[in-house]
Amino acid sequence: MCYDKTMNSTTRPSATATYEDAPDEWTPAGWHVRVTWKTDPPVDRTDGSGWLVLKESVARRLVRAVNDGVVFTDIEVAEDINDRTYVAARSLVMGRYVNADLKRLEY
Repeated sequence: MCYDKTMNSTTRPSATATYEDAPDEWTPAGWHVRVTWKTDPPVDRTDGSGWLVLKESVARRLVRAVNDGVVFTDIEVAEDINDRTYVAARSLVMGRYVNADLKRLEY
């Protein structure tokens, strides 16, 4: 079930970047950019997607782009099989091509 098909003033992404050391030999150290959703009315699950970025400058550009509202499209509030609500959205930034995608978005 979908409540909101478009992004409006009551559904906004908020991003933060934190540096984290490598937790194991398979995961590199880097900047973790995490997205949380601010909605009115509130949703049950506010955590969204995230990226691991190796360069601080790219992480800061990504945070600015998310907070300016240009990274996500097709934003909607949906329900999972347990009737818990969350924000579903399509990202215009892919993990492997973060820098190129940000340049395309003029960030």
